[in-house]
Amino acid sequence: MPSDPLHVTSAFTHDTEWPADTVEFAPGFNDLLTVGTYLLHEATETTLMSRAGKLSLIRLAPEPVELQAFTLGAVTDIKWCV
Repeated sequence: MPSDPLHVTSAFTHDTEWPADTVEFAPGFNDLLTVGTYLLHEATETTLMSRAGKLSLIRLAPEPVELQAFTLGAVTDIKWCV
């Protein structure tokens, strides 16, 4: 174990396709989480600025797997309602 208190070790990696903006574990389930992504498409001479995003439900155990995903305008925050 490293003696550096700021050392972080990754338990797993998952390609979210777009930059991950928010992550929230499901209350009472330490192996389920949601990931929200956000991608800004800059305006060009022929197109307007637009946003893209995805909300994914991921199960971590035994291997990380995306259970469900929804493509949305953008996901900047997540909160479970319980």
